[in-house]
Amino acid sequence: VRSLRAVKKDVLRLVEAYVQTCDNGPVFVENFVPVLLDAILSDYNQSIEQARDAEVLSVTATIISRFSLLMNDKIAPILDSVFECTLNMINKDFVEFPEHRVNFFKLISAINVNCFDALLRLNRIHFKLIVDSCVWAFKHAHREIAETGLKICYDLLKNISGAASAAPSFYQAFYLSLFTDIFYVLTDGEHKSGFRYQSMILAHLFEIVESGL
Repeated sequence: VRSLRAVKKDVLRLVEAYVQTCDNGPVFVENFVPVLLDAILSDYNQSIEQARDAEVLSVTATIISRFSLLMNDKIAPILDSVFECTLNMINKDFVEFPEHRVNFFKLISAINVNCFDALLRLNRIHFKLIVDSCVWAFKHAHREIAETGLKICYDLLKNISGAASAAPSFYQAFYLSLFTDIFYVLTDGEHKSGFRYQSMILAHLFEIVESGL
């Protein structure tokens, strides 16, 4: 079993290396991505926690970053397969499954930066889970994860500001809670390393009010 799992990890790494150099995105996304995602996402979702490969999250994030808008219609199925089951693995404490934590937020960041329109099409419950996981990340004690969470939050707020139709409902649902959570980490000595992004987010939140949005 260990040997088989090692082979799976190596195959995923090879696929990721290929994706990073692939120069024919439309053909790759149309012909290879559906088969690949069907194989790796169903296996990830149906496996027990200890048998889920963090490389699945990494290669999926790389595909989204590399081919961006071509992946818009694949975002909802990807999240359905990996989001809640991974969140249930990492939200019990701040220690278990470190690779999954890093790659999970790498995936969320890739979706937020490259396929934001797909996020806006999610239902309210799933969108709230995205925001909640972002907040949970920037409250994390692990420096890399906390900074990734802050960057996701900042990019999300900037994207929302440019989406006139979605902005009012977003601010109504999340503005005050995000404001409170940012102040929480800004005044907490455990999160000093994130001061730059914490300040940028806070400044953006003030700017939203000043501009009348």
